[in-house]
Amino acid sequence: MTQNGTVDALDSIRKRLKALHDGRGLSWRVIAQRAEFSDLSHATLRDIAVTGRASASTRRKLGLPPERIRIAADVTAAQRDALHALAAARGMTWSELCRALADGELALTG
Repeated sequence: MTQNGTVDALDSIRKRLKALHDGRGLSWRVIAQRAEFSDLSHATLRDIAVTGRASASTRRKLGLPPERIRIAADVTAAQRDALHALAAARGMTWSELCRALADGELALTG
Protein backbone atom coordinates (compact mmCIF):
# COMPACT_ATOMS: atom_id res chain seq x y z
CA MET A 1 0.00 0.00 0.00
CA THR A 2 1.22 3.46 -0.79
CA GLN A 3 1.28 6.40 1.60
CA ASN A 4 -1.95 7.80 0.16
CA GLY A 5 -3.82 4.57 0.91
CA THR A 6 -3.89 2.90 -2.49
CA VAL A 7 -3.21 -0.71 -3.39
CA ASP A 8 -1.85 -2.14 -6.63
CA ALA A 9 -2.78 -5.62 -7.86
CA LEU A 10 0.91 -6.51 -7.97
CA ASP A 11 1.21 -6.04 -4.19
CA SER A 12 -0.34 -9.42 -3.39
CA ILE A 13 1.95 -11.19 -5.86
CA ARG A 14 4.95 -9.43 -4.35
CA LYS A 15 3.91 -10.58 -0.88
CA ARG A 16 3.42 -14.14 -2.15
CA LEU A 17 6.93 -14.13 -3.65
CA LYS A 18 8.45 -12.77 -0.44
CA ALA A 19 6.59 -15.38 1.62
CA LEU A 20 7.93 -18.18 -0.58
CA HIS A 21 11.48 -16.83 -0.69
CA ASP A 22 11.98 -15.19 2.70
CA GLY A 23 9.43 -17.13 4.71
CA ARG A 24 9.86 -20.64 3.33
CA GLY A 25 13.44 -20.28 2.15
CA LEU A 26 12.79 -21.33 -1.45
CA SER A 27 15.28 -20.19 -4.08
CA TRP A 28 14.12 -17.95 -6.92
CA ARG A 29 14.78 -20.80 -9.37
CA VAL A 30 12.54 -23.16 -7.40
CA ILE A 31 9.82 -20.50 -7.18
CA ALA A 32 10.04 -19.97 -10.96
CA GLN A 33 9.32 -23.69 -11.46
CA ARG A 34 5.98 -23.43 -9.65
CA ALA A 35 2.92 -23.57 -11.92
CA GLU A 36 1.68 -20.13 -10.80
CA PHE A 37 4.91 -18.49 -12.05
CA SER A 38 5.91 -20.86 -14.86
CA ASP A 39 5.99 -18.21 -17.61
CA LEU A 40 8.52 -16.01 -15.77
CA SER A 41 12.24 -16.26 -15.12
CA HIS A 42 13.70 -16.46 -11.65
CA ALA A 43 15.34 -13.06 -12.19
CA THR A 44 12.03 -11.43 -13.10
CA LEU A 45 10.38 -12.87 -9.99
CA ARG A 46 13.22 -11.60 -7.81
CA ASP A 47 12.90 -8.15 -9.37
CA ILE A 48 9.16 -8.06 -8.63
CA ALA A 49 9.77 -9.06 -5.01
CA VAL A 50 12.52 -6.45 -4.55
CA THR A 51 11.12 -3.50 -6.51
CA GLY A 52 7.36 -4.11 -6.58
CA ARG A 53 7.37 -3.23 -10.28
CA ALA A 54 6.74 -5.27 -13.42
CA SER A 55 6.61 -4.55 -17.14
CA ALA A 56 3.31 -4.65 -19.01
CA SER A 57 4.19 -8.02 -20.57
CA THR A 58 5.11 -9.48 -17.17
CA ARG A 59 1.89 -8.16 -15.68
CA ARG A 60 -0.08 -9.84 -18.49
CA LYS A 61 1.71 -13.16 -17.84
CA LEU A 62 0.64 -12.87 -14.20
CA GLY A 63 -2.97 -12.30 -15.28
CA LEU A 64 -2.92 -8.64 -14.28
CA PRO A 65 -3.89 -5.61 -16.32
CA PRO A 66 -0.89 -4.27 -18.26
CA GLU A 67 -1.15 -0.92 -16.49
CA ARG A 68 -1.24 -0.22 -12.79
CA ILE A 69 -4.77 0.21 -11.56
CA ARG A 70 -4.91 2.00 -8.25
CA ILE A 71 -7.65 1.34 -5.76
CA ALA A 72 -8.36 4.27 -3.49
CA ALA A 73 -8.98 3.53 0.15
CA ASP A 74 -11.04 6.66 0.77
CA VAL A 75 -12.04 6.10 4.39
CA THR A 76 -12.16 8.06 7.61
CA ALA A 77 -9.63 7.43 10.38
CA ALA A 78 -12.22 5.47 12.37
CA GLN A 79 -13.13 3.36 9.32
CA ARG A 80 -9.44 2.77 8.60
CA ASP A 81 -8.84 1.60 12.18
CA ALA A 82 -11.83 -0.74 11.96
CA LEU A 83 -10.55 -2.18 8.66
CA HIS A 84 -7.08 -2.67 10.13
CA ALA A 85 -8.65 -4.56 13.04
CA LEU A 86 -10.74 -6.65 10.62
CA ALA A 87 -7.66 -7.46 8.55
CA ALA A 88 -5.72 -8.48 11.66
CA ALA A 89 -8.62 -10.64 12.88
CA ARG A 90 -8.55 -12.46 9.53
CA GLY A 91 -4.76 -12.85 9.64
CA MET A 92 -4.35 -10.48 6.71
CA THR A 93 -2.49 -7.26 6.09
CA TRP A 94 -4.34 -4.07 5.20
CA SER A 95 -3.18 -4.44 1.58
CA GLU A 96 -4.37 -8.04 1.37
CA LEU A 97 -7.77 -7.05 2.75
CA CYS A 98 -8.11 -4.17 0.28
CA ARG A 99 -7.10 -6.46 -2.59
CA ALA A 100 -9.62 -9.15 -1.53
CA LEU A 101 -12.37 -6.54 -1.30
CA ALA A 102 -11.48 -5.09 -4.70
CA ASP A 103 -11.40 -8.55 -6.30
CA GLY A 104 -14.80 -9.38 -4.85
CA GLU A 105 -13.38 -12.21 -2.72
CA LEU A 106 -14.73 -10.52 0.42
CA ALA A 107 -17.69 -8.29 1.06
CA LEU A 108 -18.36 -6.05 4.04
CA THR A 109 -21.96 -5.87 5.15
CA GLY A 110 -23.77 -3.95 7.83
